[in-house]
Amino acid sequence: MTEGSPASGFIAYPGTPGDLGAEIAVACSLLRERHGLPSFSTWEENDICGRFLITPILEKLRESTLLIADVTTLNFNVAFEIGYAIGLRRRILIVRRSDLVGDASKHATLGIFDTLGYKTYSSGPELANIIVGCLKDTDPLPVHRRHSSGRPRLFLLQPPQKSSYDISLVSAIKKSKVSFENYDPEERGRLPAPYAIECVSREDAFIARFLPSNRSESLIHNVRVAFSAGIAHALGREFLLLQESEDPVPLDYRDFVRWTPDPSDISSRVGELVLNLYGTIDQDLTAKANQVTTLLSRLHLGSSIAENESRQLSEYYLKTEAFRQAERGEVQVVSGRKGAGKTAFFIELRNSLRRHPRNVVLDLQPEGFQLLKFKERCLSLLSDGSREHLLTALWEYVILLEIAFRILRDDRMLHVHNHLLNKPYHDLDSFLAVELKNSEISDDGDFSERLDRILTHVERGLRATSGLPAKDIVLPNPVVTEILYSVDIKALQSHVERYIVHKEGLWILVDNLDKGWPTTGVTNDDTRIIRCLQSALHKIEKPFRNQGVQSRGIVFIRSDVYEQLLNTTPDKGKTKKVTLDLSNKDILREILRLRIAREIGADNASLDEVWPKIMVSHIQATAEDSCSFLIDRSFMRPRCLLDLFQACRSNAVTIGREKIVEAD
Repeated sequence: MTEGSPASGFIAYPGTPGDLGAEIAVACSLLRERHGLPSFSTWEENDICGRFLITPILEKLRESTLLIADVTTLNFNVAFEIGYAIGLRRRILIVRRSDLVGDASKHATLGIFDTLGYKTYSSGPELANIIVGCLKDTDPLPVHRRHSSGRPRLFLLQPPQKSSYDISLVSAIKKSKVSFENYDPEERGRLPAPYAIECVSREDAFIARFLPSNRSESLIHNVRVAFSAGIAHALGREFLLLQESEDPVPLDYRDFVRWTPDPSDISSRVGELVLNLYGTIDQDLTAKANQVTTLLSRLHLGSSIAENESRQLSEYYLKTEAFRQAERGEVQVVSGRKGAGKTAFFIELRNSLRRHPRNVVLDLQPEGFQLLKFKERCLSLLSDGSREHLLTALWEYVILLEIAFRILRDDRMLHVHNHLLNKPYHDLDSFLAVELKNSEISDDGDFSERLDRILTHVERGLRATSGLPAKDIVLPNPVVTEILYSVDIKALQSHVERYIVHKEGLWILVDNLDKGWPTTGVTNDDTRIIRCLQSALHKIEKPFRNQGVQSRGIVFIRSDVYEQLLNTTPDKGKTKKVTLDLSNKDILREILRLRIAREIGADNASLDEVWPKIMVSHIQATAEDSCSFLIDRSFMRPRCLLDLFQACRSNAVTIGREKIVEAD
């Protein structure tokens, strides 16, 4: 707003409860008549007859200097408009009626509005006074510079409980080979507004899907999606909003959403988006944005979720002795508390092993909920012996198939120039082409999709064979074989062995098994899934070792799950493991130093040199070193430490500070 120009504002609020709009209308009248502010209006005052419903509202937001948004009840439209105003760099004022029963209890779970801050009111005059007081400060929230890597990047916002639809979406993005930042509420919990603003503004496109209203936490998730989509729309970022049913998108946003009921069509939606991005990336990356340019605002330490930084992780990953042991094939289990860095270990170990071209490296990351559903629907109805046999055979089958698919994919060109690999490669390729001709299983998609199809196939076979539901069903081994295998398992193993003998090593890394499992109440079936996996890995490894090929399977699991596994395992001393639970503060300091030094281009700088440039050195009340202060409150977990630092940084950048102070 230029000096001397009258303030203008738009008041957004949900249509329910009905008496909400009455007090807002009073406030609007007072602003005009008592305070001399004629350019304040509400959405109900817009002429929308015969026009796209959201168009006049967005036009009004572009004309206004201030958005006042009532969040007494959570609402898609209001959330979208708040995000849109932030993207336009308009001042926002969030308010809530204190005398009405609304959705205030959901704000803590949502994470957006309480991190932006809001004021409460109970009457129109009180609201008018709050708005007038706000006009003294019309500075908007900062948005961030779009990344400059030269390749498209996406921001994916996932729901808390996944389904096959979500697996198909993630698989489609992975197949596109486009890097993406992944927000998973099971890993991160709340969605703080500064994090959402940063992710949407840094990346080139935003992708999410709306949940139908009969899904738990649909309201929370859909409001997050609407808020992020509003930012993306205002910043001119591409976005893809998917919906598998006619519910729940309001009429206002019908043209923003792609109705995609069939998961098989998701790939084409993502493909269309990616093609658009590659067509416009060069010109868009040169666009200038209004931003702060302090060192703190430019500082980006990577993601605390390892999946979101797999490409750059090796630039600052701290390789401990535990990591070296795993590289040498000396361990079978890597355990650690949630947030201790198991997935970062997994990714860096995989990348390190793949640098040796004569290694076959299999990285499997099943979705934990897939196994939970399988356990509930099928395993609980079988006898203990049948469960053990089915799970071991299932894992052996799945892993051998994945090894075969990995060989065919990774050595597609290599076998042409290597006479030792040429014949066994073509034999394996021909074998799978014939065996899987009429099967739902193929090398299309990723591992999670194939596992989902196999589990569905097994469930169908169990129901057809045993007449489920029943309890303690005993399945003879031939029946299990008939239900499970789509290919001749012995022939498959023989083909894989004939190929692998020409390699130096076979590595099978399995992560994410216990993702989404409760931190308490791990059941015998949960540990049985892991124990049978280890048995299958041992069966697969043994023939390769007998032929002189280094073969090692490593499972990454939480510490509490491993302890429960030990309690149900007869031969406790045979499994070699390393733990990632840290007790040394210097290791966490080094993790921070490596990331900060890489970002500022001073690889050899000490933490004592760079820390005062970005954060106040000590906490005044206790005279405690600020870095130690954060470490002591991170539960000695790298993820928690990075999240704490990023939260402090976001607060400081939002307020416009050049370094993080004690208040942040």
